Amino acid sequence: MRLSSPGPSGSDDPWVVGSDRPCVNCGYNLTGLSIDGRCPECATPVQRSIQGHYLVYASRWYLQMLHTGLLLVILGNVFWACGQVVVFFFSRQQANLLWGFVSIAVMVLLGLGYWWLTAADPASAATESGRTPRRMVRGLLVAQLALAAILAAERLLDAGLGRPVLPRGVFSMLWWIALGVQGVQVFYVLAHAKWLSRRIPSRLLEGQAETYAWVLPLVAVAGLLVLVGPVVAWVLYLVYLNALRHRIGMILRVAPAGDSLASSS
Repeated sequence: MRLSSPGPSGSDDPWVVGSDRPCVNCGYNLTGLSIDGRCPECATPVQRSIQGHYLVYASRWYLQMLHTGLLLVILGNVFWACGQVVVFFFSRQQANLLWGFVSIAVMVLLGLGYWWLTAADPASAATESGRTPRRMVRGLLVAQLALAAILAAERLLDAGLGRPVLPRGVFSMLWWIALGVQGVQVFYVLAHAKWLSRRIPSRLLEGQAETYAWVLPLVAVAGLLVLVGPVVAWVLYLVYLNALRHRIGMILRVAPAGDSLASSS
């Protein structure tokens, strides 16, 4: 059975990587190397890079980025929810001060979490093009963090650390824009999760991601009338992300050791 197609040089040796094939750990082009050899950049066995796109064959550090990113996203959302409850027990000025600092912590957790969750896989980064869900999530994340930073700074100023700059109407408009950006970001996060689910592979998680992409906005908007819709949609979203994290963690436990961020540089 052929393991690769003839390379650009015309070699028809089935024991040589003949087509463009990036290393799963560092992205180095393995064309022309023996399938029994190792990547000259990071020493990852060539055989691992020709076994397919499933996550079980992905770089260990890439799996760690996905797993840790999902954990930080979940923690950031839970921390945000706790902050929403706690501020009700304080005066307006104290609540603004507390919420300003909570927002900063949430920004750090969600920023790192979504950034790591959408890290580029060295095995597919070379062939990635266009507005992929991964890239869209990162672009929207930058916009969301910028808006959140402005809103957090305004709350801290309003709490007595300075004089508020934005009129109340502008502040409210930015808040609604940030909420809209977050909603679009969730859509692309689910699209990225669907792609990851195919690589697990898990038809259940893939189907849930596809369904939640339209069900969660519907539940959130329709449920506004009884004030529980957004909460239900938020809980379903976090439960799904945790299920995805659990499955990636299972793969991580059986992934070969030795791959690391250091070895990929």
